[in-house]
Amino acid sequence: MVASSISTHFVTLDFLVFFLRTTFTASNSSFSFTDFDKVSNFGSYIALYGDAEVVNGRYAVQLTSSMSSSVGRAIYKNPIELYEGKPRKSVSFSTNFLFSIYNGGGDGLAFVMVLNGFNLSLFGFSLGNGKSKFKVAAVKFDALSDGNIHVGIEVGSSISAKNLDPSSGNKTQVLIDYEAGSN
Repeated sequence: MVASSISTHFVTLDFLVFFLRTTFTASNSSFSFTDFDKVSNFGSYIALYGDAEVVNGRYAVQLTSSMSSSVGRAIYKNPIELYEGKPRKSVSFSTNFLFSIYNGGGDGLAFVMVLNGFNLSLFGFSLGNGKSKFKVAAVKFDALSDGNIHVGIEVGSSISAKNLDPSSGNKTQVLIDYEAGSN
């Protein structure tokens, strides 16, 4: 099981396609979720699939149950412009979250960005394998059987970045920062 959070608000995940708070330089593209029940139109922003549900008194989204092979997804529904102006220029973005993995081996978390029209059923099976006509950008955190977490970056293919050595259940803070014009 994996947990993700912004500040003190936790989200439990298994294989995730979700960004809780992302700040873009483009206008009207900044959002944050800190209390899922108090956001009256939460369902118009976030889609929950599979075993995903709001839990822990409205401060968490749990994507998996305690049963093996449980899968859930939380997806931000609205398109986010990553280009602005004429001529079109890419914009910078930043997101951050916390997560915890309680069981090693098989669990994982991915921050994923896809183009509109991407077949969501492909998640977990073909991320970064180059076989999809859609481009996927992902930062993946895979739990290994030795208790380590493998961090990888995928933009059409997988690039191994680093192994983390957290204790089971400890929070790992992630900051994903993209500066427009960088490679």
